[in-house]
Amino acid sequence: MKILVAAASKRGGIPQAMAVTGAVAHRIFWGKIDPEVLNLGERLVHAQPGDDRESDAVTEWADQILVGAKTST
Repeated sequence: MKILVAAASKRGGIPQAMAVTGAVAHRIFWGKIDPEVLNLGERLVHAQPGDDRESDAVTEWADQILVGAKTST
């Protein structure tokens, strides 16, 4: 099972990247603020850096990938 983890920023975006890679699923985990990529508006409201993604949700998603990989081999 191929999974597209990173969002595609080029024309066509995620659907095109999934088609090119053969990915069968895509998921975004919100909650990480990286000061290196904040835009002006985010900097003006003083967004605080940190990683508040739901680790349980990430673990559950990773487990689903593992099950899918085991059943496809």
